[in-house]
Amino acid sequence: MEGQSFITRPMSLALDSLRAAAALAVLAGHAIRFGLYDGPYPFDAGMPHVAVIVFFVLSGLVIAHSVQCKPVTAGEYAAARIARIFPMTVVAVAFSLVVSLYGGVLGIDYPGEGATPANVVLPLLFLSESAFGSALVWNPPFWSLAYEAMYYALFGVAVFARGRVRWLLLASLLLVAGVKVLLLLPVWLIGVALARNVRHLRVWPVFGLGLIALGGVMVAAASRYSIAGTELLCAWLGQSQQQLGFSEKALTDVFAGLGVAMCFVGLAPLSDRCGVLLERWRRPIRVAADLSFPLYILHWPMLVLLSAYGVEAGSNPLAFAAILALVTAVSATIAALVGRRAPALRVFLTALFARSPLTSARTA
Repeated sequence: MEGQSFITRPMSLALDSLRAAAALAVLAGHAIRFGLYDGPYPFDAGMPHVAVIVFFVLSGLVIAHSVQCKPVTAGEYAAARIARIFPMTVVAVAFSLVVSLYGGVLGIDYPGEGATPANVVLPLLFLSESAFGSALVWNPPFWSLAYEAMYYALFGVAVFARGRVRWLLLASLLLVAGVKVLLLLPVWLIGVALARNVRHLRVWPVFGLGLIALGGVMVAAASRYSIAGTELLCAWLGQSQQQLGFSEKALTDVFAGLGVAMCFVGLAPLSDRCGVLLERWRRPIRVAADLSFPLYILHWPMLVLLSAYGVEAGSNPLAFAAILALVTAVSATIAALVGRRAPALRVFLTALFARSPLTSARTA
C-alpha cells in the first residue's frame, strides 16, 4: 500500500521536517512582531501566515492519507482526532486565560472584551471562528485550529456518513462553520486531493526541483498580491476586511495552497532519494514534528509575557535564538506532561464510540 501512497516513509519524514520548520517560522515571525528582535531576518512579516497555509495543505493531505491507507470506523477516526488536539486545546485556552488575567495586572491592553463564557467555552468546542463564535482574543494563532477542527468534522461526515444523514449533517456543519471558515476550506482540500490522486502526481527528481521552484514562486506571488486579493474578495462578498477576519486573504491563499502542493509533489521524489539520510535523523525529526502543534498554540501567550517584562534580543541573532529556544523548551515541557494522557483518552473514546451504531461506519 505504501508504494501506491503519496506519503512514503521518507516523504513522511520530509513532511515532518517541514511541519517543524513551519512552526518555528511562526514563532520567529511573531517574536519579531512583538519587537523581541530587530536584526537580520530572511523573511517578511507575512511568513507566519504562509506557514499556516503549509499547515492546512499538510493537514488535508495527512488526514486523507490516514483514512485511505488503513480502514477505520467513524468512531476510530473521531477518537484519533479528539485525542490528538483536545487535551492541548484545553491547556492552551487555560494558559491563555491565565496569561490574559495576569497581563491585566501588568497593564497589557488586549483587543476586544475580557473573559466571558463565550470566549472561553466556544474555543474549547472549536467554535471560536464559527458563524456565532467568539474568538480567543488572548491567543490569535488559535484561529487556525478552530478552522482545522471544522474541516476534520466535514471530512469525517463526507467519508463516513451515508444517504440523507450525510447531507443533513453536512448542511448543518456548513451553517455552523460560517463564511469565514469555509473560505479557506479549498486550501485544506488541496491536501486531500494530493492524497487521492497520487498515481498522477509522482515525478522524476529533476522535475521535482523545478516544481519546488515554481511552487515557491506561486507562494511568493500570492503573498505579494494579497492586499489586492483581499480588496477583491471584500467587494465580491460585500463584507469588510474585519468581518472576514483571518480569511481576508482567502483568494490568494488558495493560490498559495496550490504552490505549496506543487512543492510537496516536487519534494516526493527527492525525499525518496534522501531516504537513508532522513532515516538517520528520524528520531529528532519526529520529536520536532510532534512539538510543532503545542509550540504553535502556546507560543503567543509566552511572547506576551516576555514582551511585557522587556525581554528582547535587539539585533543579536544568538540572543534571539535563545529566546526561541526558551519558548520551545517551555512548550515541550507542557506537551510532555499533557501528552501522557492522550493515549488513554484515545482508548477510552474508541471504546465509547464503538458502542454507538452512529460511529460504526467504516471506510472501504
